[in-house]
Amino acid sequence: SLVPLSLDDVTHIHSQVINNKEWLASQLYWASGIHLVSDTYAYVEQRVNSQLPNNRWFSISLNNQFAGVFAVKSVDEQGVAELGYWLVKSATGQQVINRVIEGVKQGLFKELGVTQLLFHCTTDNVASQKVAQKAGAIDRVMTNTVTVLNGTRQPLLAFRGTI
Repeated sequence: SLVPLSLDDVTHIHSQVINNKEWLASQLYWASGIHLVSDTYAYVEQRVNSQLPNNRWFSISLNNQFAGVFAVKSVDEQGVAELGYWLVKSATGQQVINRVIEGVKQGLFKELGVTQLLFHCTTDNVASQKVAQKAGAIDRVMTNTVTVLNGTRQPLLAFRGTI
């Protein structure tokens, strides 16, 4: 299930990031910088107070346990919604994000005028590439952006597709 992300989630998120840190840091640039609860508070606060247009951030629960975060990071004037997410390791391989995206697609179209989805992921993140493609984002473009994960520079791919 999805519920709006809030600062009340900091404790749950912090414990899960710490428990899944090595795995998360292999996929997410920010995970290696989480050490203290205050780091997690800053992570959540930046997201719930984002100034990007039409952003929505959610906590994902699976079997009544915190499982990750899903976001509509922004929706631009052309109706392109950038989506982002992460899951704790135990929630992977269960089609969680695929189900979340299918569940929110129509609402994005009706409420925010979204006509296209945009995903960014590293060239090494095959699972996220498959999620993007399953959501219909089949146009793949190499971006000029590089992220550093575990000390290794990795280029970012962009996937875009029509709802």
